[in-house]
Amino acid sequence: MSGGTRRPGVVTAIGWIFVALAALMILSAAGGFAASSIMDEAVRREARPQSGGAPLLLRSFQLLGALQILFGALLAVSAAQFLRLRAWARSALEAAMWLGLAYVVGFGIYWVLGWVEMSPGSAADGRAPDAFTLFGGIMGSLITLVFAVPCVILIWLLRGAVVRQAMRPPRRG
Repeated sequence: MSGGTRRPGVVTAIGWIFVALAALMILSAAGGFAASSIMDEAVRREARPQSGGAPLLLRSFQLLGALQILFGALLAVSAAQFLRLRAWARSALEAAMWLGLAYVVGFGIYWVLGWVEMSPGSAADGRAPDAFTLFGGIMGSLITLVFAVPCVILIWLLRGAVVRQAMRPPRRG
């Protein structure tokens, strides 16, 4: 902080939440790289020429991990600058949360639709959904909410008056 400006507690909490998220993203990608070296060999052995080889996700694992580390590093820098009350960092963290929310909701919809489609007694075969299908759909929806609600709360806080006011440069008297 500069010039004796006092940073509000909500700004400190948000900043450290993002520092932790960035660290988890980087650690997760590093662990993924370690696991991918084991997976690479298994994928090579299991890939069948007629099936087009390994699924795209597995073939892209190194690229996805590198992008995750890059995004985590950018998030860490933005969080550090947010803690120093840089206005651009608030916008960067908000954009990251909007991307996170879009991912969570998109994946949640994909997962629930996939669950319902693959479940016995799905609407695809003309029967009423059974308890397995309903339970999976409800659980997928609830898990999506568990991840989406913190994103919404952080967006709300980042857009709030306390955070915006803290990011303004001090007035010269």
